[in-house]
Parts: sequence; C-alpha cells; structure tokens
Amino acid sequence: MPQLALGFSWEDGLNGHGGTPTPDGAIRVQSGGGITAVDDVITEEAPDSPEIERANQATMTATKSMSWLEAKNQIQYYGLGTIVEDEFGNIFKVLSARIKRVKPSMATMTIVAESISFDVPVDEFSIQPVELGLNILKHPRYFYAFLGASADEEARNQMVIRRLQDYMETTNSQKRDYMVKELKASIGFAGTAGADQPTLSTTSQIAGTDWAKYAAMEIIQKYWRGEETPYIVGFDIKWSQYYFIPPFLIPGGFIEDPMTEAVPQLPDYFWQQPGGASIFDFIASSNPQCYSSDGTSGGALNISWLRRSDQIEYQRTWFKITRSWFGSPVGFWDPQLYGFQITRPTADDAATAFLPIN
Repeated sequence: MPQLALGFSWEDGLNGHGGTPTPDGAIRVQSGGGITAVDDVITEEAPDSPEIERANQATMTATKSMSWLEAKNQIQYYGLGTIVEDEFGNIFKVLSARIKRVKPSMATMTIVAESISFDVPVDEFSIQPVELGLNILKHPRYFYAFLGASADEEARNQMVIRRLQDYMETTNSQKRDYMVKELKASIGFAGTAGADQPTLSTTSQIAGTDWAKYAAMEIIQKYWRGEETPYIVGFDIKWSQYYFIPPFLIPGGFIEDPMTEAVPQLPDYFWQQPGGASIFDFIASSNPQCYSSDGTSGGALNISWLRRSDQIEYQRTWFKITRSWFGSPVGFWDPQLYGFQITRPTADDAATAFLPIN
C-alpha cells in the first residue's frame, strides 16, 4: 500500500516525501532566552489565550505553541469529553482539540472546552394546545348538569347517563323513540339513588334531576347532527432545565398546579404578566362555557392540572430534565387516582373506601 503524506505524516522533503526540507539553520529556534533544538522547545501559551465566552454555556478556547513532536503526544490526552480542571477548581469538558503543524517542525494546538462548573444553558418552555377528543357527554355544558349540586344528585343522575348511553349504543329507532319519551315523561321526577334501571316503557320514569334530563335531550339532538366529539383543548406545559449532575426523577401521575404547587415551581416570568395576571386568565372570559368555574365570563379560571413523568436526557456536558403538566378544563382529575400522596385503602377501611356501583 503506498504511503501518502496524510494524518501525522508531512511533506517535509525527507524520507522520500515531497516538499522542501527545512534549512539546517532553521532547526534551532529562540526559546526561553536561548537557542535550543526544535524538539526541546517548551510549550508556550499564545498571548491572546485563553479566550472565555459566557453565553448559553461558558466556553474556553486555549491556544498553545510547541514542537510537532510534543503536539502529537499531547493531543492523545484531549479526546472529546475529557475532564480538565484549572488551578482555581473550575472544571471543563473537552469538546475538541486541534493541532496544526508549521515550519520549522513547530505546531499550534487549540483546545475548546465547556465549563461544568458554571453557566448552564437557559431554561426552555412551551405550552402546546392538545385537542381532547372527548365524548359530548363530557363537554362542560353538560358535565356539570350530570355532576349535580351534591353527591346525592350525582348518584341519581347516573340513571340519566345510563339511559343516554343506551340511546347511543342501540341502532333500533323504535327503542330510541321510547327512550326520548321516557326522558320527557320523567321531568319533575327526582327518584332515588341506587334504584334499578327501569324497564324500557313509555310509562316508566328515570331518576335524576331535571337539569340532567334536559341536558340529555339536548345531547340527543346534537348526536343526530354528528356532533359527538366537540372541539375542546387542554394545555400541555413543558419546562426544561439543565444540570451538571443527574437531577431527581419525578414519575408524575398526581394532581399538581405547576404555578403554585410544583417543587421546583414554574418560574412566574413564564406565565405571569406585570400586575400578577396569569396568561390563562383571559380564556375564562373568551370561552367561559369551557374554562370558567361557573360558566360565565366573570367566573374564575377552571383548569385541573396533572403532573406527568419527568424526562431526562444527557447532552454533551449537562443533564436536561423536562418537567410537564397537562391541564384539562373538563371536570377534574380523579383525586382517588391522582391525589398527591394519597395512600391505598387497607383491609380495615375497605368498607368505606370502595363504594358500591349504583
């Protein structure tokens, strides 16, 4: 295989290489106050080295001159990721090392490294709208009607929801007509919680509040128009920070407001305007039916936040952790499933922990 003057070889006019040999008078240079051989010259830092830039992260660039023989030796110790420390205890990780040969048998070395003692990249933040794709029964216009004003009303309204689900599942038009007549005939009939679902009949009455029954009849009209999944969005918040050591991982799966309850708390400059207003406040008045606590433009903002699992990734010289929360304007996240630090029920309290299905 022919040898080319590539890599650490050089066209120096010697050993069969092309080029022009260095003149004999140039192989001795002025160094350290005297005349010395090139291979014995000491390593010198350039007058304008090092250069330190503090931007997205602190970066150090050092430039040195030395013999070509010494440069070939030193570059072995500055691979990507090599940790170096200065006399003041600042720690850096090497990003790149470069040597360049110059006559007479001299070289310059340039080392670029990033600090892992100070200056991490700035935080990242995003809010992405996510279409929920919910069934029309869960639209806030109807959800609160079925929820009722008390636990008793919610229990009685389960009968209305079941009959409405039956309506959507059957393809028999005669049965559907019966169900609509049942709902209309049940207006004014409160019924009792836990009662058996009545047999399909034009004379049977369904337990539940009138509010829930009117909502059910309106949903039936929307269902015939194909409006089964109305447009409702939630909000996916992502906040990323950078660390030099692995941060603690939070698995999520619990109710947590990122702006008031999270640890660490979402910085207010991401979501708060001068004067204290939240960037979410206007949505309660622009779409009060979905995002207002009472469905009016003057109602308080209504979003329930669920903490999602953290994501950690290693990037070059630092650890990036992304914390995320998902906010839903529809109802609330179930506190029994997602309550923060809620314990499992024990055998002693099973009778009260697991309620029978009505």
